[in-house]
Amino acid sequence: MSAYMVSYDLIKRKDYPELWDALKAYGTYAHILGSSWIIVSSQSANEICTALLKHVDNDDKIIVTEVTSNSAWSMSFPETIRKWLRKHLWGQS
Repeated sequence: MSAYMVSYDLIKRKDYPELWDALKAYGTYAHILGSSWIIVSSQSANEICTALLKHVDNDDKIIVTEVTSNSAWSMSFPETIRKWLRKHLWGQS
């Protein structure tokens, strides 16, 4: 299993709930910024991107990048998000 950051920009039809439901379906996820999530999946970045493109329009943009343990974040994130990141990116409980 790997962690992936998914960032998107929905252009005309901003159907966020459909995309959000698709992201939540991965089961292990954190909505970390307005248009950025981190999900955990056994799929590749390409497979995830292809699956998510089914939930957006042709003019929308999505990028999926693998996130490694060599990651850092600001202390201004809520503790629940920081705890999730430590657990899923750094392997800390």
